[in-house]
Amino acid sequence: MKRPEFLESLSLSMLQGHLDRRSSQPGLPKALKRMLNAPGSSTEGMSPTKKQRCIVCPRSTDIKTLSHSNFCKKTLCQKHMKLICSSCCEN
Repeated sequence: MKRPEFLESLSLSMLQGHLDRRSSQPGLPKALKRMLNAPGSSTEGMSPTKKQRCIVCPRSTDIKTLSHSNFCKKTLCQKHMKLICSSCCEN
């Protein structure tokens, strides 16, 4: 096992106890409880909390956002995102 893989597995194993305690606390959103209690759950499904730079905006503007494309997972600011309704998405 390579060092980065070891560190990731170590951090996830250290985090598991906290996730178990956190999932039993009242006031936690239902979606988060379901994700934490799911068999084989990990932190992969969680959205990142660190803002990342928009890939379309020039670096000089330094626009950072939490938004990303659901299809390609690229980080985009609200200026470059396009909203599509579910019926248009199916077509």
